[in-house]
Amino acid sequence: MSDRLYAPNVHLFAFHLRTSEHDPDRLWNYYHQEIVSKFNLSPSLELIDSPPEGRRIELWKEATEDNILLSIEGEISNQQSITGCVCPLLIYDSYALALNLRIPERDSQNKPTECVESSIFKDFNPAELLLPQSLQSNLGQTILLTAWLLPEHQKQRENWKAIAQNILTNFLKDFSQECPPLYQSGCLFDNPIYEYGSPQYPDKNGNIVHYLVWLFINDSADSNLGIVYEDLIDLFFYRNKITTIYQDNVHYLIDIKTKYDEIRAEFLSVSTQLPDADKALSQPELDQFKQNLKALPKLDIEYTDWLRKFKNNHLTIKINQENYQEKLNRIQDKFPSQDLSFLSQFGTQVALKLQQQIEIELDYFGNGSSLVDKAISSIRGIVEIEQAQRDRDRQENEKAKQKLQEQAEKDEQKRKEAEKERQEKAEKDLQDHIQAIGVGIAAGAIVASSSGLMMEPWSLPSPQQRSKPLHPMIVAILVSSFIAWGAWWIAKRWISKRRESDRLQQSHPKSNP
Repeated sequence: MSDRLYAPNVHLFAFHLRTSEHDPDRLWNYYHQEIVSKFNLSPSLELIDSPPEGRRIELWKEATEDNILLSIEGEISNQQSITGCVCPLLIYDSYALALNLRIPERDSQNKPTECVESSIFKDFNPAELLLPQSLQSNLGQTILLTAWLLPEHQKQRENWKAIAQNILTNFLKDFSQECPPLYQSGCLFDNPIYEYGSPQYPDKNGNIVHYLVWLFINDSADSNLGIVYEDLIDLFFYRNKITTIYQDNVHYLIDIKTKYDEIRAEFLSVSTQLPDADKALSQPELDQFKQNLKALPKLDIEYTDWLRKFKNNHLTIKINQENYQEKLNRIQDKFPSQDLSFLSQFGTQVALKLQQQIEIELDYFGNGSSLVDKAISSIRGIVEIEQAQRDRDRQENEKAKQKLQEQAEKDEQKRKEAEKERQEKAEKDLQDHIQAIGVGIAAGAIVASSSGLMMEPWSLPSPQQRSKPLHPMIVAILVSSFIAWGAWWIAKRWISKRRESDRLQQSHPKSNP
């Protein structure tokens, strides 16, 4: 079977985040420094300075409302002349580079160009120039390869798949053994088209590759491609953004799982440390729980950050899926009779499936923070209970100490009162002793004062002298003793009244005027 083709085309659709921290102008630098020099393209592409914000901004300085494509000319390695066009755009927050290189259908004299071998596609990709690992656009790329089948092949439907595979194999050159698997095949504008590369699983280089081989068998595809070319740029932008962001989420998921496992391990560790209800925590156990309280919030912040990125990407995929479907509906409106199921399958099935897988992961890992909350709540509850118990114990100890102190003060007060009473009693005893001494001295004085009468003559009365007076000394002693006793009694009464009066004054002090 001959592998000759007519008017081969290569279309590159590459996308790069404008706000990328690393080389945001990657597409334009690569185009000017690599692509232009390899294909000797002219004229040069001049971009506007400081493009404004907007949904879709043409970056080519000479772009008009009717034409946003810069026509270019060049040559491939065998000095075969090529033509094409380039279209630089800003779509929302991303740059888009649409590049077409082709052997035209007609030459400069408007004559049909010659048919070429399918190996010509090698020359459209020198040194793997247009492959993802070379271009490194961080939002992915789509490569569309087109060619007209010769009349003898247009009716050989059984050979179309092999022809498409051969075209892609030649374009990938040394990667022929690594040609991505056929993902789907169908018809677009009544012409056979084949899609290679999984939108979900990356190749060996970690890239989501997307190759389309479109074989022309009638004018419908070739003419309609020009009509929907700008729409295809947007459509492939939404598609690549979805697949690229999904891959970002795959990487985020690895970090989320790691943090989730750390949180779960910490949660289980806390669970095993929980004490029995009737067991008090030791100081080392309490210190360990305090360390857990410090570690868990940090884990939660890191986990929540990865989960937030994961959720944001899920929302971005949802938005771009809706945009993809909206753009496809507009294309359908232009061609109401055409079957666009080959393109719609991504929006209605693939993108939704990717969203569902993310939602499943979110349902599973969404409870990671709740584990942290439960662990923190448990630890805080235990620590607070333990702290409250220790506070109660401390308060009880302080109350006990206070009671002991009060009892000691009472005892001291009692001791002082007892000492005071003892002193007062001693003073009273001393006073009584002094009084007794005074009585003794008084008695002695009486006796001494009466001693002079001892020598007075006196005899016992005779029976006839029953009324004879007593001895003068005895009379003196008796009279003196009576006077002393009387004086003592009067003094005692006076002292008692004075003490009672003092006591009443101390019990009821007079108020100040």
